[in-house]
Amino acid sequence: MMSLAQERVGKQMATTLSPSFRGPRRMVASYASGNCSATLLLSDPKAIQHVLATNANNYPRDPKINLLLADLMLGVGILSAEGALHVKYRKFFSPLFTASAVKSYLTIFESQTLAACDRLVQNTRDHPSLNMLPVLRQLTLNIIGLAMCGLNFEDHPQAAATYKHYAGVPGKFILIGLVAIPGFMRLPLPAIRRRRQAQQALRRLISDIIDAKLMKDTTTEKNDKQVDFLDLILRESTVDEAIAHTMTVLFAGHDTASGVLSWTLATLATQPRVVALLRAEHKAVADHHHGSLGTAEAVGELTYTLAVIQESMRLNTVTEGITPRIALQADRIPTCDGSSFDAPKGTQMLVKFGALHRNPKYWACPDEFIPERFVEHSAEWNADLALRHGQSHAFYYMPFSAGVMNCIGYRFALAEMQIIIATLVSRFDFELTADADLRHSFTGGALHPKMLDMHVRPRRRSSA
Repeated sequence: MMSLAQERVGKQMATTLSPSFRGPRRMVASYASGNCSATLLLSDPKAIQHVLATNANNYPRDPKINLLLADLMLGVGILSAEGALHVKYRKFFSPLFTASAVKSYLTIFESQTLAACDRLVQNTRDHPSLNMLPVLRQLTLNIIGLAMCGLNFEDHPQAAATYKHYAGVPGKFILIGLVAIPGFMRLPLPAIRRRRQAQQALRRLISDIIDAKLMKDTTTEKNDKQVDFLDLILRESTVDEAIAHTMTVLFAGHDTASGVLSWTLATLATQPRVVALLRAEHKAVADHHHGSLGTAEAVGELTYTLAVIQESMRLNTVTEGITPRIALQADRIPTCDGSSFDAPKGTQMLVKFGALHRNPKYWACPDEFIPERFVEHSAEWNADLALRHGQSHAFYYMPFSAGVMNCIGYRFALAEMQIIIATLVSRFDFELTADADLRHSFTGGALHPKMLDMHVRPRRRSSA
């Protein structure tokens, strides 16, 4: 049974690989205007660095994607802004996601994970198997809701239903229309009308949260109230900006994290050696910190857990290719072998992180799950380092993208996932069922397994 599950996971992982890594791939993309322009698929580290960092000003996001993101997030925010406005929002958000700021949310990560474990124990009594994807999505939604605006979605089922109704996949028809047809959302179509109604309901929900915050500010002493993201956002934003920022953090803060967590659990179900090491680390760290992982010191000691998550993100890119860039001016792009290639004005750039992360030029045994490659000075770390001629994995490994538009909340996400994985693995045994379907499913913002059906068995606390 174990070997069969391993084979299934291995085959699924292999589907993200490109058959060749020899330079940029060139294709032709047609747009709604009727014009055609080249599209380059990039997996060369130096070319990616050039597009995302060195000459990033020449490669803004595709305007059609910005329109899609602005519509999805109920307004222009950090995900859809460009130029000076993006710089403004970036400076505004940066203090909210520093290492120091993330420390204040570690107790939320831990308490919500423990609450999810209690619910999971109850569910296992009634069900021989569970789809873990909704469990993980609910957990990350509860966490980001509390950190963002003090709202525990678990205690507010109507708010959770409103959000989930909107944040699900809007449908291929809507997605294609938003990207391909100017003014598409103004057309009098039933699907568009339903989407607008869902948007209005979600906007009312967020507006009500903001109104409650503003009213509370007038009746509560500053020293008596706990500050969350929304408190800080409201100090510098209009209400419309606050709505867009709130939606951005809610959406980006739970969908991608649950995607990484789901692929990590699917992989760990076939990796007993790795699970044993995770459990040993959890026990050592918990014993050292009086049974708690909710401090910066404890999270900092979960080094192997972090390596497991990093390796999971290397093998499973959950946000592959959703933000293409467009060349404003003609450019010549360098590559690692010393050559370069032309990118005419208007060329669309698609960065293929999945191909980069599995390129055998830079990763030893690239299709194998080897967390030790992210443990500094290990033999596996050194093997990868030798392939890269002593260079670190910066621009060879970019799970949070790179450059001025990289994921600003990566510290938050990593600490959250460390606590969740360490806690879940210490308390439960997970095994993929015959109904598990590890094909990719796009859930609105990230790629998840289509069905993460698992046997979930609580472990005795003495063995944790």
